[in-house]
Order: sequence, then structure tokens, then C-alpha cells
Amino acid sequence: MEIATLSQHLTKIPPTDTWTCYQFDSAVTHFGHWVESKMMESDDKGRRKYDSIAELLKLTKPKTIDDLDSFKAFFAQFGM
Repeated sequence: MEIATLSQHLTKIPPTDTWTCYQFDSAVTHFGHWVESKMMESDDKGRRKYDSIAELLKLTKPKTIDDLDSFKAFFAQFGM
């Protein structure tokens, strides 16, 4: 799937709005490069600093219903 198609599917961007699609593509590409470079980092002993993307981004599950509601509200802004 092309990234433009993905951006339209995920964000409901109209296909005629090429500028917004381009900005989305650029943001995803930039973030992807950042993640790849961080995942390649190693410590002084040559071991990888991060074992997973979740560890790199310090992803955690919501601990309270308030946190879950805030996640839902955030994603609702984007029609998800």
C-alpha cells in the first residue's frame, strides 16, 4: 500500500488535498528515519540500547480509565 493511500485511509484526508498528504508522508518518513537510527544505537559494549520500538518510545498501557478516555479523545480528533 502506498503511503499516500495509507494517509488517506488513516486520516480521512481527501485525495485531492495533495499538500496535506505530502505533509503526512514527510512526517511519517522523518519519524521512521528517527526510529531506525535510534534502534541502531549501541552502548559502550556494543549491545543495542533498545530491544524493541515499544521500549524506545516507552509505550505503556493506560493505568486508569482517565488515561484511556484521554487516548480515545485524542484519536477521535482524527476520526479514528
